[in-house]
Amino acid sequence: MKKALLACLVAATAGGCHESKVATDDVIQLTLCPPTDANGDSTSCSTSPDADSQSAVVVQVCTGDAVSNSDRRTDLTATLRATRGTWAGHDASDPTSLTLPFGSSRCQFATLTVDGTPGANRIDVTLLGYTASQTIVQQPTPLKFVDFTAASLPPLQGTDPSTVQLTVAAHSESGGLPSVGTRIEFATMNLKPAGSVTMSPLATTLDSDGHATVSVFVPSTIDSFTIVGTIAPRTPSEPAASGSLDIQRQ
Repeated sequence: MKKALLACLVAATAGGCHESKVATDDVIQLTLCPPTDANGDSTSCSTSPDADSQSAVVVQVCTGDAVSNSDRRTDLTATLRATRGTWAGHDASDPTSLTLPFGSSRCQFATLTVDGTPGANRIDVTLLGYTASQTIVQQPTPLKFVDFTAASLPPLQGTDPSTVQLTVAAHSESGGLPSVGTRIEFATMNLKPAGSVTMSPLATTLDSDGHATVSVFVPSTIDSFTIVGTIAPRTPSEPAASGSLDIQRQ
């Protein structure tokens, strides 16, 4: 019966079979983050990964009872697709697609590196016209701190009014990149003597590398100040990611 069903499934791709309905699980099965990978090692992955452009999600694809038998075809392949991200060994010109050959194995594994966009990411696998689907939900990357780098050193010199150019970078504990859309706010404190400076922008979105730039116009009356960058936490229970730079006129 299995041999006949497999033949029917193959013929169905050409519209030549009208066998009674077969359940998707009998043809193809998709498991996210199985306990172990192809080498028997722990996958240690999550179906809610950080959208940090480096977290990896392992998937296991197995043929069902309808096709896993001693007479099954050895050239059988499945197609994996993800809404976003990059498959290891992906198809040419399309990182979200992967052709997965089974060879003589019933199960195969694949690894998807997520992108930087938080939200749902659907994974589909198609075999012989049957498609199984699962969804991962990418979380905003938790950030630890930010730091500033001045475009020139020392950043503030002489007695004339000056514009200080700064680059800020955000860092995560894992070393991954901040998620797309991460916002940072700037503020100044400890101005001496008392006075004010002008910043632009007061808040901005980090670029794809987790960086942003800010300019501070400093009048001649200000000798020193501290600039602070703050990124709001994902949840109220998490600390904000922040950093500061003390700037002294020289």
